[in-house]
Amino acid sequence: MRNGDPRLLSAGITRNSTFEADSGALREFVEQLQSRVVELQERIVEVERKIGRNSNNSSLPPSRDDAAAREERVNRAARRRAAREAKRRKPGKQPGDPGTHLAQVADPDHVVPQIPTHCAECGRSLAGATATGTEIRSRVLNQQPTTRWRYPDIMRALEREVVDVLWRTIEPLLQPPDRSHPLGCHRPRADDYLCFRGILIRLVTGASWVDVEAILDHQVSDTTLRARRDEWIAAGVFDRLEAEAHAAFDKILGLDLSHVAVDGSLHKAPYGGEETGPNPTDRGKVGWKWSVAADRHGIPIGWRTAAANCNDISLLFPTLDAVAGRGLLAEIGTLHLDRSYDYPVIERQLRALGLDDFDIQRRGTKVPGVKKQPLRLGMRWIVETTNTWWSNYGQLRRNTDRRARHRHAALCLATTILIIGKLLTHRDRWSPKSAPIR
Repeated sequence: MRNGDPRLLSAGITRNSTFEADSGALREFVEQLQSRVVELQERIVEVERKIGRNSNNSSLPPSRDDAAAREERVNRAARRRAAREAKRRKPGKQPGDPGTHLAQVADPDHVVPQIPTHCAECGRSLAGATATGTEIRSRVLNQQPTTRWRYPDIMRALEREVVDVLWRTIEPLLQPPDRSHPLGCHRPRADDYLCFRGILIRLVTGASWVDVEAILDHQVSDTTLRARRDEWIAAGVFDRLEAEAHAAFDKILGLDLSHVAVDGSLHKAPYGGEETGPNPTDRGKVGWKWSVAADRHGIPIGWRTAAANCNDISLLFPTLDAVAGRGLLAEIGTLHLDRSYDYPVIERQLRALGLDDFDIQRRGTKVPGVKKQPLRLGMRWIVETTNTWWSNYGQLRRNTDRRARHRHAALCLATTILIIGKLLTHRDRWSPKSAPIR
């Protein structure tokens, strides 16, 4: 039979193998084309992003805008001007609005008489003189203040009492200097307390090391200040300092872990360095961020630092790992998160960690058409308070360090100062001279 001819069978096998080889090469070629298309699409997106940059969406000055961007800026200004003119309202209180002010009343609750004792012209005493004329009222006090607030002139981290407590805590942690010089001589070592003051001033003000040297009247050089900071970081001084402060607070007041909130905060890092990246809230400028967990008192119990373009979700579980490193994760009662963490995978991973009680602000709850949304802060205000306290320090608000360990040391020192301030306030809670800080 011709169908059984071995020559025909071998020819068919050859044709099939040739077809399979051609189809394999064709599939490989198609995959190369697809990868090339993806690469070109990414390049097109990047080119369009660079072309579309202007003064509205980047740090470019208005002089670099093209004609379309300039026209859009002019049109936007015209629309704003037209909107103001359409309202036809003058600035200030509108007609018919009662306003809020100190109005005079016919029968005041308390009258303070202002009786002159000497004549303004000749300086003679007016004792025994008869008062004539009309009554002039200059001010009416509707309500006496009920709380006596204290307005400090300087940041509390620089108050003498806080500095003394902080130095007495950090001094025992410092190692004695190395005196093993082969010739038995050393250059005089700068005083540790002076270097401590320089590090504290830089934390509070955010000034450069050269400026701190000038503030200290050039008693210590900026190079020595940086070297002493690195020496203390290598010895673990700042980590141990923050751990001792946490232990003292837990012993005296006690950490309240019934409600714990986690959130992130973005800040400037103009010099770049480790764990920095483009800040999406600052027109793509270089920045850094921290993710912190705070107890109900606002005390940080764990944090992680990262680049500014790092998503909050990617920092949530490293932050909880830092909390677990202190042995506090199992004691958390309710975990409070904002809407950026509202994803099913986050809830599953939280339950896997044993955190079954959590309160996450839901996405899609904004009221459409309302510019000012209702406040749904819940118990997340405690971590917002912590972020505010940390942001008051100039070194954290605009960080010029290029190493992640330097930022971590600054956070440890700021946390210690925060705890010391709370403990001093608790100590003076019954003092008649104490007053809350506003």
